[in-house]
Amino acid sequence: MGAAFASALVLPMALSAASASPAEPEPADAPAQAEHELIPVEDVSIQMFSLIPWVGDAGLEPVLGRLSEIGFENIEPFGGTFGDYTAEEFRELTDGLGLNVPSSHYNTDEDTFDETLEFVETVGQEYVGSGGFASPGIDSYEDTLATAEAMNRLGQRSVEAGVGKFFGHNHDGEFTTTYTHNGVEMSAWEILVAETNPEYVTFELDIAWAAHAGIDVADLIEEHGERIELLHIKDATNVAGEGRPTFTNLGEGEVDLPGIIAAAQEHAPVAYYVLEYDMAPEGEDFVTTGFEYLTGQEAGEPAPPEPELIPVEDVSIQMFSLTPWVGDVGLEPVLGRLAEIGFENIEPFGGTFGDYTAEEFRELTDGLGLSVPSSHYNTDEASFDETLEFVETVGQEYVGSGGFASPGIDSYEDTLATAEAMNRLGQRSVDAGVGKFFGHNHDGEFTTTYEHDGVEMSAWEILVAETDPELVTFELDVAWAAHAGVDVPALIEEHGDRIELLHIKDATNVGGEGRPTFTNLGEGEVDLPGIIAAAQEHAPVAYYVLEYDVAADGEDFVTTGFEYLTGQEAGQPEPPVEPEPVPPTPGRGFYLNDGWDIWADHEFSFGRPGDDVLVGDWDGDGSDTLAVRRGNAYYLSNNLYGGNADVELTYGRASDEVLVGDWDGDGVDTFAVRRGNAYFLSNSLTSGWAETELNYGRSGDTVLVGDWNADGVDTFAVRRGNSYFLSNSLTSGWADAELDYGHASDEVYVGDWDGNGTDTFAVRRANSFFVNNSLTSTNADIELDYGRASDEVFVGDWNGDGVDTLGVRR
Repeated sequence: MGAAFASALVLPMALSAASASPAEPEPADAPAQAEHELIPVEDVSIQMFSLIPWVGDAGLEPVLGRLSEIGFENIEPFGGTFGDYTAEEFRELTDGLGLNVPSSHYNTDEDTFDETLEFVETVGQEYVGSGGFASPGIDSYEDTLATAEAMNRLGQRSVEAGVGKFFGHNHDGEFTTTYTHNGVEMSAWEILVAETNPEYVTFELDIAWAAHAGIDVADLIEEHGERIELLHIKDATNVAGEGRPTFTNLGEGEVDLPGIIAAAQEHAPVAYYVLEYDMAPEGEDFVTTGFEYLTGQEAGEPAPPEPELIPVEDVSIQMFSLTPWVGDVGLEPVLGRLAEIGFENIEPFGGTFGDYTAEEFRELTDGLGLSVPSSHYNTDEASFDETLEFVETVGQEYVGSGGFASPGIDSYEDTLATAEAMNRLGQRSVDAGVGKFFGHNHDGEFTTTYEHDGVEMSAWEILVAETDPELVTFELDVAWAAHAGVDVPALIEEHGDRIELLHIKDATNVGGEGRPTFTNLGEGEVDLPGIIAAAQEHAPVAYYVLEYDVAADGEDFVTTGFEYLTGQEAGQPEPPVEPEPVPPTPGRGFYLNDGWDIWADHEFSFGRPGDDVLVGDWDGDGSDTLAVRRGNAYYLSNNLYGGNADVELTYGRASDEVLVGDWDGDGVDTFAVRRGNAYFLSNSLTSGWAETELNYGRSGDTVLVGDWNADGVDTFAVRRGNSYFLSNSLTSGWADAELDYGHASDEVYVGDWDGNGTDTFAVRRANSFFVNNSLTSTNADIELDYGRASDEVFVGDWNGDGVDTLGVRR
């Protein structure tokens, strides 16, 4: 065997650890390491053994999610990472996060290697190995030779199974252990290199352990680089010193990372540079700084935590938020839109009621399916009977205002008097059968403090202490409390039993000078997820009331806020009555070609110059025509001569990316909308809910639609650079076909260019088109020039002959 593979070696390396005293560690003030060559993200991985403490604290799935957010595309699990997951479950988990598993440290026992190969192939590995070497090890020269034979057997089985090469991973012992081999003193690692077949076996070089053994790692890679396809990138201090090295974040230790990376890029076919730090105490810091060190790219920020969702029936909206919107369109249209969105409750303020009697307001809200469980209304004691009659009629369960009862909190005595007034008003309200009285805070109730029963307390706390919980509750405005410097989740944990109404509000400049700047929910600095979690655990909150003081865009606030709190999609508005399309204007319109010559066969105008244009077969007659989109409204024509729309509908949101396809194979094209990597497909040209929902690819992908297998059903492909990943089904999963075509900078179009029923790709450069009739990485079958470089280009079967051709819009 030695003769068979020794040609892969030049000379045995020098083992400084075997011939010299241990190297002295660098002084603490050693100069920073030189800048290194950067590694593409797709070539970077992370050994999960590094993250055992972090995974123990947070759980595997949150850690993998954070790795994906940072920008990692690959991970290297060890056996404990897989835990109780089946291979299929682990693949689904990593695919869903956009993570690949090209290698792992897993079981390499020969007796169960078939099961290992089945497992690693399912999770997607390209290499098979463990955190050491195959049995029997390197305890003797004979064992070392036997280990090489075992690695060859395992490698042959792995390669023949279609997985990839077998690898071994070193520590320091593989270099400090030496034997005479073919008359030359060599390390066990060198003997394994010499006695294994490079067609079947490669090596994962742990550079820190090699350096700790006294090896010049850059020279090692220069000499044996052709056998090293995986590199553990690791840094440490006390390298080559007594005992173990002390591992560090990358760039903070003594390992010559720049020289090693340069040697690897010049002399070794390294497929993956795998970060490692044995059981890093600060795992997130290690992977964040390590990713940036290796790639030169800024690590992605963590996504804000998702709030716990609130049932729709527990959500309300404070109408003071919508003052500008109501001023623009009127109260009744705004209430109608709230009902369309999905709200079941509103919280008026005095101005909302306007000139309505209680009976008229109740009739209005009942007609829209809206309840009024609370309002900010008159709480003057002298007229409180009239207040109770009014709020009982409109259906309230709580009575209060946008502040507190008189006399207020301007002094300690006033604060106590206010608590007494709240108790009296609460008694009257409860006795009348309406419900408890409440007070609503701003920041002053927390920043105003007095000594009460020998303790310094805020006015709000004094009011809580001095009111009767059977009669009085509190509506906590979370943004104003946070602005006052209050830890709102802790406040709710302490006093949650007194809080039955919560104003859910977000803002920036929280705790800063002046007023907070209010925002849509989830766009500010208020810890809404923590607050909502505390409320659900510690408080009997009846209603979570959205608020944004006089929101500039009221409809956007309530739409996004409803979705943020409930997790449900906001209902769409009734389509507006649109004016007829603009008449044709000479010199502007669509020029569509039925063949590959340069002259247009159809010329007409349709819609407006600023409309988004979509192409599809809307009536199933085999010919494609046009639709225009304005916001979430669509105007479809079934002919190619302009005029009024034949079909009008609404679908999705104005901000959605819209896709067109025949999702059910009935011959009629319909719409899908995309949000991130989530797709919502409708099989009919009507306004309504999606029939199919799925996830595919990543949020940043370019998405294309086509019938890739000629089965009559359109599905998705995603594009990354000039690589395409095609799915033949409308389900979440991995691609059925992958290919490269064109350049990353090309504009890409999809069509059935030869009428065989299968859609393929064309790329455009200026006004030149390169058309491929197969889903393979090949040269173009058709090359032509058409239109102008500034034209907007469309693809369709304009004459129903089964062949897609081009059209332009000017």
